[in-house]
Amino acid sequence: MEPARPTGVALGDRIEHVPLADLRPAVVNDELYKPVRTDDPAIIELGRDIARKGLLEPIVATPDGVIVSGHRRRAGAEVADLDVVPVRRINIRSTDPRFVEYLTSFNRQRVKSAQEQVREAVVRTSPDDARNVLLAHRAAEVAREHRRIADTGLRVIAPTAASRRSVITDQKRPMLDAARAVVEQYRGYWPLTLRQIHYRLLTRNVLRNARTKTKYVNTHGCYQDLSDLLSRARVAGDFPWEAMHDPTRPRVEWRQWDSVAPFLQEQIHDFGRGYKRNLLRSQPSYVELVVEKVAALDIAERAAGPFHVPVGVGKGYTSVTSLDETADRFHASGKDHFLMLVAGDLDPEGENITEVWGACLRDEHGVENLTVVKVGVNPAQVAESGLSPLPVKDGSSRKDKFVRAHGSSVYELEAFEPDQLQAVIRDAIRGVLDMALFAGEQRIESDEARYVVAYQQQVAEALKHCRVGGGEA
Repeated sequence: MEPARPTGVALGDRIEHVPLADLRPAVVNDELYKPVRTDDPAIIELGRDIARKGLLEPIVATPDGVIVSGHRRRAGAEVADLDVVPVRRINIRSTDPRFVEYLTSFNRQRVKSAQEQVREAVVRTSPDDARNVLLAHRAAEVAREHRRIADTGLRVIAPTAASRRSVITDQKRPMLDAARAVVEQYRGYWPLTLRQIHYRLLTRNVLRNARTKTKYVNTHGCYQDLSDLLSRARVAGDFPWEAMHDPTRPRVEWRQWDSVAPFLQEQIHDFGRGYKRNLLRSQPSYVELVVEKVAALDIAERAAGPFHVPVGVGKGYTSVTSLDETADRFHASGKDHFLMLVAGDLDPEGENITEVWGACLRDEHGVENLTVVKVGVNPAQVAESGLSPLPVKDGSSRKDKFVRAHGSSVYELEAFEPDQLQAVIRDAIRGVLDMALFAGEQRIESDEARYVVAYQQQVAEALKHCRVGGGEA
């Protein structure tokens, strides 16, 4: 059967006899269809038929010798050792933008795979038309979504225009430059909290306003001024967004994959890599670290991580649920003694919180053998670390007791430089652990690592050729 002729282009009726070597396959043919190979059994059989009967259907080629129709016939002629083949010319050159369209037209009557049909459809569709279809589909999806919202009785709130933020003036540049210097110095601790940057500025003799020569000091007004300045600077692109975060507004993300193949690839790659020996198993006490504030959690985890000491956040006077879960972890450890390390503010509430945690664990949650240790902020650390003070709050019911014991200044956990706080927690953990027992557990873990690596290699070898959904697992 003669191939369907494309319209709009002349196909010559004269048959030429052309040297096979002068005909070139179209590169795009292999991209659209299954590549033609002379070692393909079907092509070998075609070559045998051509050797017996000759090439019955001429090859269609452009004037510059590129095949439009007849790639399989050309390969069969090569198998049959033909030097010259019949050719009909189409009046279009291989460099013409319409070349691919005509190549697919000549192949319309071929039996094609689903993938070949898709690739043909792609080259026949204009990018502009395809994008318009895509945009129309998206608009329809949004409309359906709005209908679902309306059906549920929920309200759609139209946001108003955002308030225009003030331009950062020359008077504020010194404070912004100082904040930039802080985040660069502590890049290894990114993201920082606003409060951590605030405390770093207090030690740097920073001007809050260059025109009035006002100093940046430890007041609520200065703190709010810094918050406003860094908000404006980030929106304006003068301060890196990734340098800061707000841990008081957490969000939850679900881990997911686009298909099963990348999930299995990841699982195979990570097989055995998460093994951690319980390095505290031989310690006489169950040890846990609690920080008073979420802002200090990242630093505490860095300090406690190498020792595998669990870290939690008390966040004020905490909750009965949190304390009960803490007690459950202690009881599950099988240890007879609970050593609770606390990092919190040196202020009336911070001191009282530590006492209350211990009392509640003992009297309400059955932790009878308990030792509570305040690792910071402690009075001796104030002068040693040069911490910036705040005045004690007048409204605190525990003010008088605190003033009698510690004076009229209070010191927050964030007043520590990040390196200082990390060192304080790390040194405290080293001080309470039996480091000889800890080192022994580390040696066992190193020996166990050989078995992990061996099993990783065996699993990787066993699953190397497995495929899932067309993708290698």
